[in-house]
Amino acid sequence: MQWIPSSDVFTYEITPSPRIFTKRAILSAIARIYDPLGFLSPTVFYAKTILQDAWKSSCDWDEPVTPQIRLRWLEFLEHLLDISTVRTPSCFIPVGGVPYMIVGFCDASQRGYSAVIYICTSINDVNHAYLLKGKTKLAPIKLMTIPRLELSAALLLCRLFKSCHKVITRLELREVHFFTDSTVVLGWLRTPTERMNAFLAHRIVQILEITNRSMEPRKNTGQSCRLQL
Repeated sequence: MQWIPSSDVFTYEITPSPRIFTKRAILSAIARIYDPLGFLSPTVFYAKTILQDAWKSSCDWDEPVTPQIRLRWLEFLEHLLDISTVRTPSCFIPVGGVPYMIVGFCDASQRGYSAVIYICTSINDVNHAYLLKGKTKLAPIKLMTIPRLELSAALLLCRLFKSCHKVITRLELREVHFFTDSTVVLGWLRTPTERMNAFLAHRIVQILEITNRSMEPRKNTGQSCRLQL
């Protein structure tokens, strides 16, 4: 990750990884991608799914991976160089003295879950949205239901918001909204924790410590719902 002063943007310099198709080499290549703010989360997440599949194949650290994994990793390395074209502004605040809104989204699938936070504002009737931070996590190898993964995604979003506290407190915040498309998760958040098992109760308590219980369906957008701080 590099900063270009002339244009005030972050960019990435990618050095081709050695064509070694072992679990150790794959892990080493993933660890070399420095992405503290999650701008490359989709790319890193896909690479981690390849590593997870290598774990599932039960190959040793320095043993060649299966042909299917080898092919996926080779295709990934070929496209990894495209990251050098990514440009992300280092400053996301255009002017001072205007109100801002934090908008966060979370979602999950069988392979993993993710969360992302944007800073939004309107200047002269022109809306602006800036990516603040993103994060992804792989689903456990042990099978987990989609609602539980959605709940984990909601908790990830809350933790992501908390990690941005120092930046957010410098803004003149107008509103903060978190969105999830899981009505099951919103139902759990309305349920007393004493009725839940340990897995659900532990995560729900953490979410409600950061947010409040003002949860309303967002109109005219299907099942998308709002969890307002």
